[in-house]
Amino acid sequence: MPVGGHGTSTHEATVLAVGDVAQWQTSGNPVPASADLRFCNFVDLELEFLQLVCPEVILTPVVADQFDCADVALRLDTLGYTGSIRALGNGVPKPEMIEREIKALCPTLDFALVEIEAVARLS
Repeated sequence: MPVGGHGTSTHEATVLAVGDVAQWQTSGNPVPASADLRFCNFVDLELEFLQLVCPEVILTPVVADQFDCADVALRLDTLGYTGSIRALGNGVPKPEMIEREIKALCPTLDFALVEIEAVARLS
């Protein structure tokens, strides 16, 4: 059963951010409060959780302490996720190489790498 995209869950979140929220906060980063945003750890990426949350977009760091964007993409591909995945990074050398690698591993996923600096300049 495909998960993600425009699901029928009664507890939909538009965006799911994967990572260690406590580490993010101790680094001095704010955690936005929004009904359209949920957070989870990598180990929480299970079929039941995705069916409950039904995200349209999943955000992940390019590299984290316990996982990287390839781990997230492979897990989501295995679970039948059909939404978008965006890996967030800052100063990533050769981002197009990472995108090609993920698209080769998981050709059905909508994956892209987004430079955080580029997003910050837009605001």
